[in-house]
Amino acid sequence: MKVPKSIHAFISINQQDKRNFAYDNHSKIKDYAYSYGRLQVFKLDDKDNVVGYIGGACGGLTRDFFWEGDLTQGNYLLIAEMEWSNQSVQGFVVSTYAEAHCEMVEVKRKDPFVKLVN
Repeated sequence: MKVPKSIHAFISINQQDKRNFAYDNHSKIKDYAYSYGRLQVFKLDDKDNVVGYIGGACGGLTRDFFWEGDLTQGNYLLIAEMEWSNQSVQGFVVSTYAEAHCEMVEVKRKDPFVKLVN
């Protein structure tokens, strides 16, 4: 994630609302439940090497959870992990709320860039 200037930010993981899967005769999903998740925030240097752990958040069986804190200008690595309660619905959104636009780019786990923190 690219942060253009020093900001106070909220970074969240959002799951689909369980009301979307309220069981009726038309729904194929009877037992939708929120999943456990974890969010970690790392500061990167100019060469995209991890230089420090900034913070994180865990969520348990709630739709949304977030980390709140101050970020300085620069690049950050966000790691979002989920322990799925459902086999049929496995999707989430990582979002930010701050006074400046933060640009995010998805990094796949197979990318060697992620090996820096594993």
